[in-house]
Amino acid sequence: MADALRDLQVAESFLQDVRNGTSRVERNENPFTAIDEAGRIYDRDWTLAMKRIDKAEAQGVDVTQVRAQAYFVLGNLSLRAAERVSAVESVAGLNRNREPRFKDWMQQAIDSFTKSVRIRPSSEAWFNLGLAWIQAGNQQYAIQCFQQAEAADDEDISIIASKMIDRLQAA
Repeated sequence: MADALRDLQVAESFLQDVRNGTSRVERNENPFTAIDEAGRIYDRDWTLAMKRIDKAEAQGVDVTQVRAQAYFVLGNLSLRAAERVSAVESVAGLNRNREPRFKDWMQQAIDSFTKSVRIRPSSEAWFNLGLAWIQAGNQQYAIQCFQQAEAADDEDISIIASKMIDRLQAA
């Protein structure tokens, strides 16, 4: 059991590295290197975190919370990477909805936030899933996600979700 708990600690530390890396991706002024960095973070730290989570689960530990957190963190990384791809495409005059890299990162963001809310629903995950749906061009799904965030216990997120719903319905 001690080994399994250690695996979860290591996984959580890797997830913190992914969060830190996501911040670097977001702040990176060069979208080309930001996209590359996002790929490395996914391939390295997020994948290693999931291996530790799977290892702990195989030893009988409840990993529900950490697994939901892992998908949430991946969703944030993917959403930021998609935004960076969009920045590259706007400079190049490309249509982001036809760009495969944008679609891949957006699909990964949507899938990750969806897994997170299925495992352990949270207002923040619902809200971010709504943001991902906006970026993907589906306002109806975004509104449904914001409604879930609006109904949650987090008052701050609930208010912001209400505003997003109003803005989308007014558009």
